[in-house]
Amino acid sequence: MEDQTSISTVHRWCRRPPARARHTVPGGSVLLGLLLLVIALPAEATRLTRLTYTNRDENWSSWEAAAGFVLFSSGETICGGGQWFCGPQNVWELRFEGDQILALNMVLRGAYHPRVSPDGQWMACMRHNGSDWDIWLYPVGRWTEGTRFQSLEGYQERFPNWSNDSQRLAFDSDRPSALGTVGYQVYWAPIAQAADPAAARQVTRLGGNNKHPTWNATDDEIAYVGDAQDGRSISAVRLDGTGYRLVTPDASQNRHPDWSPDGRWIAFVTDRWDGIGDVAIVDARGGGEVIRISEGMQGHDDFPEWSRDSRRILFCGTINEVPYTPNKEIYVAEDLPFDQAVVPVRRESVGAIKGGFSPR
Repeated sequence: MEDQTSISTVHRWCRRPPARARHTVPGGSVLLGLLLLVIALPAEATRLTRLTYTNRDENWSSWEAAAGFVLFSSGETICGGGQWFCGPQNVWELRFEGDQILALNMVLRGAYHPRVSPDGQWMACMRHNGSDWDIWLYPVGRWTEGTRFQSLEGYQERFPNWSNDSQRLAFDSDRPSALGTVGYQVYWAPIAQAADPAAARQVTRLGGNNKHPTWNATDDEIAYVGDAQDGRSISAVRLDGTGYRLVTPDASQNRHPDWSPDGRWIAFVTDRWDGIGDVAIVDARGGGEVIRISEGMQGHDDFPEWSRDSRRILFCGTINEVPYTPNKEIYVAEDLPFDQAVVPVRRESVGAIKGGFSPR
């Protein structure tokens, strides 16, 4: 039945009949309802396509190398009160073509935040060991051959993100710092030295709550959410800790940046419009206009990831009224408004830190 629910004066939900099929999972099978939902927007506006409709909580998602393949993590328990996951998380593989779902299979139990390497050979994810988070590496398609990455017992290793050469992972950790800093800092390490914590190199030097790293196109700079300014801005720094600069010099809550493979844009999540969270993009040089991508979604949107051609963004979103009670699903944003306006770069904001201190 067609759903005529209006979400704004210019947005309309167009619902296609769900395709129901039985899909296999390790140790059993599950009957899932799937739906592709397209948000019809005005001309020259972003087009949002809903990929999942499973009555579970979908969250982190990541493109595989081949077109039409996505990995995402999903909780069997639907959260409430704004939580992003509850209970055990599992990683699923979704294969689709156009608006048709071809397959949906669980590939890994007890894992969260899948990130596929740009060469398509590896998947990094987070797993909880009962006391803290660890990062694990898996060859794509060989889900029983996991290797724990950079783990220090009793400390958190979180939010891995791949370099564009697929040889290194950036992550955040509260491990003891050889530089005398405290709290969470951003590190990177080569996957060839996965089992050697001493191989990690600390990137951030300012503040004690730096998280959610992402690499630039040439793998010589990392953007992250940090507290050198206010604990919520997106900053960028070179791998040796020099060249610190602000990308979003404002007071809004920002998180989970992802740098486009072509180096031009950073996608991230911000609360500046609705106080909850929208996916947005900003010129990676910093100081430019913030362009809203998930406009018209009344719930909490998060966890963006660029496609390898820098033309599409995967993200997790809800469509509930505020205050929302999710379940969260996976969407694709296409026809992004790159040329909607000339994006100015306010040079005076680059490199500035609260209090007037600017590291060299």
